[in-house]
Parts: sequence; structure tokens; C-alpha cells
Amino acid sequence: MSAPVLMDGGETHHASSALLSRLQWHSRGAVIWATLGAVVAVNAAAFGLAHTGLTATMQTLALALFSVVAAGLACAGVLLFTGRLRTDVQQIAETLDELAYKDCVTGLFNRHAAMAHLQEAIRTGSPSDPGLSVVTFDLDDFKLINDTLGHAVGDEVLRLVASRLQETLRPGARAYRFGGDEFVVICPCDVGFADPLRYGGMVQRALSGLTWLDGHELNLTGSVGVARYPLDGSSPQDVVRASDIAMYEAKSRGKGHLVVFAQGLRLATEHRVQLESELRRALREGEMRLTYQPIVELSTGRVLAAEALIRWQHPERGLLMPSDFIDVAERSGLIVELGGWVLEQAALQLAHWQQCGLTELHVAVNVSARQLRGGFITRQYEHAVALSQCNPTCLELELTEHTLIEDLEDSVRLLHDLRRRGVTLAIDDFGTGLSSLAYLKRLPVGKLKIDRSFVAGLPQDSGDRAIVTAALSVARAMDLTVVAEGVETPRQARCLRELGCAQAQGFLYGKPMNPSELMALALAGASEPPIDSRPQALLPV
Repeated sequence: MSAPVLMDGGETHHASSALLSRLQWHSRGAVIWATLGAVVAVNAAAFGLAHTGLTATMQTLALALFSVVAAGLACAGVLLFTGRLRTDVQQIAETLDELAYKDCVTGLFNRHAAMAHLQEAIRTGSPSDPGLSVVTFDLDDFKLINDTLGHAVGDEVLRLVASRLQETLRPGARAYRFGGDEFVVICPCDVGFADPLRYGGMVQRALSGLTWLDGHELNLTGSVGVARYPLDGSSPQDVVRASDIAMYEAKSRGKGHLVVFAQGLRLATEHRVQLESELRRALREGEMRLTYQPIVELSTGRVLAAEALIRWQHPERGLLMPSDFIDVAERSGLIVELGGWVLEQAALQLAHWQQCGLTELHVAVNVSARQLRGGFITRQYEHAVALSQCNPTCLELELTEHTLIEDLEDSVRLLHDLRRRGVTLAIDDFGTGLSSLAYLKRLPVGKLKIDRSFVAGLPQDSGDRAIVTAALSVARAMDLTVVAEGVETPRQARCLRELGCAQAQGFLYGKPMNPSELMALALAGASEPPIDSRPQALLPV
């Protein structure tokens, strides 16, 4: 098959228009020249015969002869231009073939070509052939390169990746760019399917040398998925889809991972697609709910704040916990819309509580990495405050360490901007990420929430006790309020109070509850449970 460059819509239209214009020009030229030839020949003959003195009969015969000559000249002209026309038609066919099968940025074959090549390989293969492997990978965080360095640098990165990829290909393998930062390699499996890690090595070799570009340091990694024909699919579409599924599974595990397709992945993907569709419907039809878990002052048990926690009232499956759908929301991007809805509803509830006299009660809302990275959180926060007319100093945003360290520099800039707007910021699940003074002192946060995993072993576990003590020391050094999460027993509460922790959250003080229950608890000025009381049962809400 000809090695045809995929252009975007504008380029394709421009090229096609130029070729068609030439085609029309030559067609008109053929007709014009043929007509002119005939007219000139007949007129010249008539003029010449009129001055020869020949009889009328002879002039008529001579004019007929010249007409035949004119017709012959016209036919010759048409044949001449038709030959040129045929050449242009062939050129158009070749150019359209090129437009259909190649990528103009990298020069690699495109998706169209890959499907055609796979179809041809399957059609001409025999049962004894060892099969094919389809390796799909995309560049981790490539969007950041486009956003920070510009699309010109991004295109150059794609070209360099394509060039290095082709250098690492085995004989018989072909590389393709499917669009964006997604690449595919089709390889003959002459040694079978026993060593899929070799394909990850092929990708890493292609990326490892790209460390600098135009003065910018690059640290490229790729998420790799591998599928095999006929093991994982019986058609080009099936095996490419399987490879794609494996790649997205690799991406969900973090940067630089490789996943080989298994049938369980297909079932999991189908489940995620179904759940995503249902989640979109839930947002549209109002199936989401907010519950609120109290955060108390350890010395008195007084309710100081509440954390807004989302639930999904599924029409068929009942009440779903965040663990049932947040991952799908993150993967699909619905987390941005979902997070905005939570912030808006929490702000409206806060405004209502403030009108009812709970003017000092704070409400904390969790923020996802996608909301932070895209800068959505600033607009969503301002919208929620404007809509609810709540006191914005009582509306807190909680961010996990993992959310912040994905892109620390941008996170620091965005958080400082939020702080200048009066937003109260807290670090959730403290201790599970990059917990260091060097990191913390750059963040304009006012509160740390110690992760429940370090509270669970108190007071007897010396390791947990040491970690909590260290976290409290860090907080005191930076004048930060500390909340201990997951407090379930009076002994844990007493230990935390002795260590100097100011606030606590957990089932000991209340499971997630509806707004009216939280309001009643806050208005009652709840006191700390007695030392011999039992923790509440760990029932989901």
C-alpha cells in the first residue's frame, strides 16, 4: 500500500481545492483551444479562398477541406489537454491517498493506515503464523508541555518521539500516531507472547533520550498497553480496542506503567462505561446527596465544623459510597462537574446554617486534582459564594498531599491566589504524601488533618504515636490547626488531647449525617463522650 500525511481539515481542503482548480483550468483550456483552433482554421480558409479567383464550387470544396483540417487540429488539442488532465487526476488520487494514511506532524502512519495494515495482515496470514502484538502508549502529562511550553514545542516533542520510536523498532514492526499524544506500534510476534515487558522497554528507550529540548528539561514517560492478535481480539478493531483498554489501565496506575490486556479488563471497562453513563444521568436528575460529619473541639466536644461528604442515591443499587464512583468520575473528567456541585450545595447549606445562628460553623469541601490543575476551583468557589451569599471565610477547601504534589509549582501559585481571596485551605490525609517542612512552608494552608491510618493504633502503637507527635510538632512550628481523622474510641481521643491535638473527627463524635441532624448537634453544643462510652457502630450513611 502506498505510504500516504494526515492533514487537518483546513490543510486537506486547501490541497484538494488547489488540485481541483488545476483540473478545472485544464478542462476549460482544452475546450477553449479546440474552439479557437476550429474558428481560426475556418475563417482563415474563407478569407484566403475569397481572394484566389476560384469558382464558387472550388471555394466550397476548399473550405470543406480546411474545415476537416480544423476539426483535426481541435481533436489534437483536446487529446493533448486530456493527457495533461489524466496526469492531474492521477496526482489527485495519489495526494488524497497520502492525505488519508499519514500524519503531517510526525510523518508516521495514522489510525486509518493501522487498521488497513492490520486487516491486510490478518487476511494474508495463516494459522501457523505467530500472531501480532499491538502496543499502544501515550505520553504522561503531555498536556502540561502544550500548556506551559506551547504547541510548537509540543509538536516538536511528538516528532522526536516518532523519530526515536522508529529507531527502536524491530524488523517488520510499524509505528503509527493515532492523534494527540497517542502512538501505536504493530509488531510481529516471532517469539510468541511470553515477554510483553520487551514492549515497555521499546517505549522507554524511545523516550529516555529526550531530556532537553530548546533549553527546556523534559522527563518523558509513557503509559503502555499491549494486546495480542488473535489472543485478545479477532479483528483489527477488537485488538486495537483491547490495547487501548490496557493502556488506560496502565495510566490509572500512575506514570510509566505497562499493562498487558486480560479479559477482566474488558469487563471492568464495560462496567466503568456503564457507570459513567449512569453518573451523568445522576448529575442531571439530582440523584447526588451530601452528608456532613462533625469536626469537634477535643477539649469540649463542641462542634466547630463539618466535612461535606457526597453520596449517590442510585435508583436501583441504593445508596452508593464515594469509593463506588469517584474513580470513574476522575477518569471521565466528571469529577470537575461533581466537585463544583458539591461546593455549590455545601455553600448553600452553610448559608442556611448561618441564617439559623451557626455563624461560626465552618464547612469543609474536598477538592480534586482535576479541579486544581485546570484552575476550575477558583471559578467554582466564586460562583458558590456568590450564589449562596455565605460568609466565605467559613467555607474551607481540603486538598490531599497527592493532589498537591502532582504539579507542586502550579499548585502553590493557585493556592496563594485562593488565599488572597480569603479562602481557608486545609491539607487532608496528612502523612500519606510528601510531609516535610520544606514542602509545607510554601503552602498557604491553615489546617492539617492527620490521616486516620496514624490514629488507628493510638494509644498503644508507638510508631503511630511518634508520627502523630511529629505532625503536631510541625503544625505548632508553622502555627497550623490540627484535626485528627478517624477517631473511634475514647482512648484515642484522650491520647490525642494529651499530645496537644486541638480538633478531631470520627465515628466517636458522629457518623456522616443529614443537614438537620448536624444542625441539631451543633446547636446543642455537644460535649465529649464519657471515657467509658462505646464508639458508634461503623454504619455507612
